[in-house]
Amino acid sequence: MTEPGELRDWLARIERAHPRERIELGLERMVPVAGALQLGQPAPLVISVAGTNGKGSCVALLDAALRSAGFTTAAYFSPHLLDFTERFWIEGQPAPAVLWCSSLARVEEARAGLPLSYFEFITLAMLDICQRQRVEVALLEVGLGGRLDAVNLVDADLAVISSIALDHQALLGEDREAIGAEKAGIIRPRRPVVCGDRDPPQSLCNHAWQQQSPLYIAGRDFDWRHEAAAGPTWTWWGRNRQGDRVERTALPLPTLALENAATAIQALELLALPRSLPPARQWSAALAAASLPGRCQRHRLKLEQGGEAELILDVAHNPAAAAHLAARIKPGSGDSRLLAVFGILDRKDYEGVVTALAAHVHEWFPTCAPAPGSGGVEEQRLTSCLSRHGLKVAGMAHDPQEAFQLARRHARGGDRILVFGSFYTVAAVYEAAVDERMLRPPVPPMEQQA
Repeated sequence: MTEPGELRDWLARIERAHPRERIELGLERMVPVAGALQLGQPAPLVISVAGTNGKGSCVALLDAALRSAGFTTAAYFSPHLLDFTERFWIEGQPAPAVLWCSSLARVEEARAGLPLSYFEFITLAMLDICQRQRVEVALLEVGLGGRLDAVNLVDADLAVISSIALDHQALLGEDREAIGAEKAGIIRPRRPVVCGDRDPPQSLCNHAWQQQSPLYIAGRDFDWRHEAAAGPTWTWWGRNRQGDRVERTALPLPTLALENAATAIQALELLALPRSLPPARQWSAALAAASLPGRCQRHRLKLEQGGEAELILDVAHNPAAAAHLAARIKPGSGDSRLLAVFGILDRKDYEGVVTALAAHVHEWFPTCAPAPGSGGVEEQRLTSCLSRHGLKVAGMAHDPQEAFQLARRHARGGDRILVFGSFYTVAAVYEAAVDERMLRPPVPPMEQQA
């Protein structure tokens, strides 16, 4: 899938002026352009979602639940996996190219020569589309950090912070306290905050207290339970806007991670919606079915020598995300093996990522070029890292598709192939598998731990 010609031209023009890889945090460039476009609130209700991992899943879960409950929504994601139009949904569908082109032209005129980063430009265009479409709820995923991210131009009615872990330390700070303070920047005075991290940094808690913003923390103010013996359902409990305890039972298990689904439900309970949320049975099935490309995405994969393997795609590119992925990967049955196609940027903690999955993977197929023109890990350093853990490198490749084909040739029927790491690694393999018609219908969600 590719963007329509005019939209593709717009995006190329913006990227030439300011490449996506060059990150410049700050809101000062956006403010005058937003003022010229008269961009106030993009919707009557706005939820901003920050976090190290899980923020895109929270947006997708909230979007699915609210739409099934009869609310009109817009949802903004960052980054996309295969196609730019994945970044912004109106009523669960990619916003049409004609809307993008119209709003990009409006931003171009309004900026009057003022330089904007790639992300600032498209975020302003998204807000313009959102405001003109008159949706009821806007769900905005923060791109990086929180305090200085382009999305933080908008005053959210409710802030969600999915998790806080080490990533992007060069930009956000060297420890969880510093990173938590950056992510807490999306909190607004006296407006509720939902935190899906069971052990949030004190900096985040202090910021909420200073803002007099009620803070709802996983494990303290809301929680969940899934018992395998009880079947494919789970239980959630938390607080509503009045502070009363609420419990939701017999909820269908979600495709996306339970902790993100639980965080989304707590956010739903706190939203000051224009009309009451219907009974859980009306929206819980939609929440359970919500999915996002590259997040524990599973397919059956045709093998060249006959038979099928299972393909798992996940954009886990920091140790916390890799540990979460490891917790969801159960041992295979019989002599089933797990083969890993792995590509990651050099600036990431690839040692920590490998450590998290070392005990689960039987054979590794690393690639030292996880993104075009990017700083991938040098082949010698990557193989040395795997060797230190005593791991079997069955084949090194120069690009993700080559690594995937090596793994596919090595796989036997019943094996599993895990493709993980950078967004580009996952996207390149997924696109190749789709184009060459290797995939069978998706398989059911992975089992999840409480």
